[in-house]
Amino acid sequence: MNQISHGDLSSVATNRHSEIDLENQSRIAEAIRLENIQQNMEHALEYMPEAFGNVVMLYIDCQVNGHHVKAFVDSGAQMTIMSSACADRCGIMRLVDTRWAGVAKGVGTQKIVGRVHLAQIQIEKSFLTTSFSILENQPMDMLLGLDLLKRHQCIIDLERNVLVIKSANVETRFLPESELPAHARLNFQDPSEDIKMEEAKSGPSSHSETVVTNLTKLGYSRADVIEALNSSNGDENLAKVKLLAKSLQPPNSKK
Repeated sequence: MNQISHGDLSSVATNRHSEIDLENQSRIAEAIRLENIQQNMEHALEYMPEAFGNVVMLYIDCQVNGHHVKAFVDSGAQMTIMSSACADRCGIMRLVDTRWAGVAKGVGTQKIVGRVHLAQIQIEKSFLTTSFSILENQPMDMLLGLDLLKRHQCIIDLERNVLVIKSANVETRFLPESELPAHARLNFQDPSEDIKMEEAKSGPSSHSETVVTNLTKLGYSRADVIEALNSSNGDENLAKVKLLAKSLQPPNSKK
């Protein structure tokens, strides 16, 4: 029968202790990383708050065959496209050359029905010639790509919020969010809805919402923050210590 010496037991205990130390060090390193991220975000909020806002995409109003269309200006797109639904409304589906059918690849793939080789877009009082690739399932009516922008020497002037078309000596304003197509509008989610969902799980909080927000910004869930505040009699610093201690516990010791 093999006997285990005192030295072997000490070695096993040392190895186990070393594993726990490594786990704790890893958790401490992660806590420091999250704190650095939080500080970075706070600095960005102070010095560059506009970075946290959503940007309204660039749309202009134009006409095709007398039909008003809101066109998305995209200098990153190679070609000017139109949805098949929009082409049908504007009465140009009869001009689609299906020999140019294919697949458009970008973020995902879409079926190209064909191509309208020559059409006119009216922007303000000027008429611009262009071609359209007609896409089958395309939520946006029209996208003005680099082919049209280069052909007509367009300038995207973000200072004055206009598209300058040098070939026609005309400019047109970019549409405000209120005039954008429904699919292009910014959909802000009301933060109060998130709070209501969390309260449904953890119960309403009797603590200062500012304190709760400060702690959730550190990366903890609202439910954990409220639990820590409840057990700390609302003391923010003590709650922070409890949250950190909880995050440093080995996984098998958490409830």
